Amino acid sequence: MRYIAKGLQIFGALSLAAVIAALGYLTYAIASNVDRENVATKRSVAFVLNWGGLSTSQEYKVLSSFESARSFTGDHLDHYCIQISNFSPSDNEKENWQQVSSLGSPAKEAAIEAQKNGNASECFARDITNSDKTLAYVWSATLHSSRITAYDIILFDPQTKRLLYVSDKT
Repeated sequence: MRYIAKGLQIFGALSLAAVIAALGYLTYAIASNVDRENVATKRSVAFVLNWGGLSTSQEYKVLSSFESARSFTGDHLDHYCIQISNFSPSDNEKENWQQVSSLGSPAKEAAIEAQKNGNASECFARDITNSDKTLAYVWSATLHSSRITAYDIILFDPQTKRLLYVSDKT
């Protein structure tokens, strides 16, 4: 009987510790889930250059950034405006960079949404989706009932040598 009582005490203590840890994690997750503006570093946006087949050893800097809080289902809107010194994609990725004007649907729709939702006017100071020179690297575009619900895209303006990465999920 003594061993059963001791076992129940240990089980109760471990259960209480688990509940406290779960509540602490939940509190931390809710409290730290906030929008973050202009906090991205060169290191945190290097994946954008890697995805596009661009060299990360070139000079580049983050001009602006926005990372939204994540919803329970992962809905978010993130965008980074990056000034680069050299646009020369690797041979493997060259074919993935296409003129926005020649994109088909849903890729063109994703580019238009990215311009609207990614504060492109801050990055490019003009409408770039109507330019014949603007390039896009569409990483993904998800449709639901012929409506874009998620996309990851990089837009490049050769006039300013700026990249705009936008990731959106609704």
